[in-house]
Amino acid sequence: MPKQKYSDLEEIKKIYESVKKIGYKKTSEKFNEHISLLERIVRRYEENKEVREMKVIIIAAGMGSRLKDMTKYLPKPLLEIVDGKSIIEREIDILREVGLEDIIIVRGYQKDKFTIPNIKYYDNDEYIENNILESLFYAEEAMEDGFICTYADSVFSKDIFQKILDAPYDICLGVEPKWKARYENRNEHPTDEAELVKIKGSEIVFISKFCNPEVYDGEFIGVAKFTK
Repeated sequence: MPKQKYSDLEEIKKIYESVKKIGYKKTSEKFNEHISLLERIVRRYEENKEVREMKVIIIAAGMGSRLKDMTKYLPKPLLEIVDGKSIIEREIDILREVGLEDIIIVRGYQKDKFTIPNIKYYDNDEYIENNILESLFYAEEAMEDGFICTYADSVFSKDIFQKILDAPYDICLGVEPKWKARYENRNEHPTDEAELVKIKGSEIVFISKFCNPEVYDGEFIGVAKFTK
């Protein structure tokens, strides 16, 4: 059975509540199966509702200077990568597919180029002087009830966000354990730029760019969840 989208689950819950209100008789085995399925879906909806209502903060303030002329007139997240969609548009589509609708973008470099509808924007006008973490805190007022943050210029699969959402931890970071293979034949983003993590059991005990890559367990890929 395919996974239900969050909007589908809301509709299913309405149907289920209507059936309960009207009342029903258990008339057949098949009918009972359908009712049981509705009950399971509604339970899953209620269990995941708080997580699905989390805000997503996309950090998109940087200049993307490694791409040189490609980002001279357009921020890196707005570069097209597939089917006429930009990196950030594709990311937003995936976020919405997994039920995350409350999306925020922190913009800086060429901020007026970001015109995606139904998005709340925060502006980091000091993007040249500060860094990714400081950009994130321009949206600090949106963090109170828990949030997911993600880089705007990374290409993620839907599974990454699904795993982050489903993980039963208050704080959860996406980590690539086979990160070294991704750096082969790269020269514009050397390994000393990787945000490396040290893991003990299921916990991240250290994260830094300034460390010996030989003793670390993976690379932070730029997506994290923080519950309230």
